[in-house]
Amino acid sequence: ASLTPDLVDHLKDRYPQCWFSATSGLSDGLTTALTQREQDIVVTADPPQSPGEFYIVPLLREPFVLVCTADLPPAEDFNDVILEQPFIRYSDQLPLGRRIEQHLNRLRIAPAGKYSFDASRSVFAMVGKARGWAITTPLCVLDSQDLLRNLEIRPLPAPGLTRTVYLAARRKELGDLPEILAALCRDLLHQRAIEPAIALAPWLKSELRILD
Repeated sequence: ASLTPDLVDHLKDRYPQCWFSATSGLSDGLTTALTQREQDIVVTADPPQSPGEFYIVPLLREPFVLVCTADLPPAEDFNDVILEQPFIRYSDQLPLGRRIEQHLNRLRIAPAGKYSFDASRSVFAMVGKARGWAITTPLCVLDSQDLLRNLEIRPLPAPGLTRTVYLAARRKELGDLPEILAALCRDLLHQRAIEPAIALAPWLKSELRILD
């Protein structure tokens, strides 16, 4: 939501005779739609696995972050007091949720909490209500800023988990449009994602990157 309206507005000015249809959805679903020729261009964290067939360009790399109530004591690792608080999960139907669960499994961590949601807004609302914590990304945070008044964004106690967002399109079908869109996405991500995220959590300055 922080990117798409501005992106379409730029395209409208550049291609005034064109009609635009933008679809949101899960990363893996969008990629499947691209490979099945149901979409022309996608922005996804789950790019096609056939780089020879598709134009795939990285746009942004973001760290996973911890969202918690402000009164939760700082934690040096997941075995501190944080594990005593309820963990608010993303549904395992989401690529994001599966990625987070895989990370916790690798660390052999089984947090307390039996809450699972398929939308960031629900996750953050429940973090506040249950005085718990969640793992998410800055892009997810930016689309739900109004729910963060009593919450904090902190680095993960076990860092190193990141997500890359890509633009992907079929090769040799759309001229220079994918390259134009990639450049527009980078500019807009810098304005609409990087700067606002750093304003919310200044420590993200060294972690959140536009990729050339």
